[in-house]
Amino acid sequence: FSALDLYLRDKMQEELMLHLEDFPGQAIMVSHSRDEIYRFAEEVIMLQEGKVIGQGETKEVFRQPKNRQAAILTGCKNIAKAKKIGKHSIFIEIPEKLSAVGYRAHDFIPLFSGGEENAVSVKLLSKAELPFEQNFYFKPEKGEGEICFLVQRDGPYGKMQEIPKALQLREEKLLLLMEEQ
Repeated sequence: FSALDLYLRDKMQEELMLHLEDFPGQAIMVSHSRDEIYRFAEEVIMLQEGKVIGQGETKEVFRQPKNRQAAILTGCKNIAKAKKIGKHSIFIEIPEKLSAVGYRAHDFIPLFSGGEENAVSVKLLSKAELPFEQNFYFKPEKGEGEICFLVQRDGPYGKMQEIPKALQLREEKLLLLMEEQ
């Protein structure tokens, strides 16, 4: 489907869905498109260099990938190395094999003043205006790397007039990623 324009791709995918609904057996789909996998598959197996790096019910694997590479494949754009320094942090028990943390780009809460809990102060690097969303790329004021924040134009922050000074993270949206086996 990747070589088709968006309209034709959607039409072809819809037609395939109708055929699959009537199909009595199981189908195997191989795709590099996370959107196709999410749309078509009830269950998913992710492979990297011939090894299984993620598997399970598709929606659950996307909601809570178990490792860094699975998080990347499901679209997580914000991943940082993590190191366990204690058994508990806040209310979440830190797993033994924690190697990274991830945070999806559309889950941030923009803050226009500082001082909030679980927030990262940021400086804007660049901004991309797209038809249905705005993509912001920030540098954290403390630390390294880049943070991507995606804002849907019809979402709760779609009408924001100023650039956020900080991005707040919700604990329940934090992805705790394990060492890859």
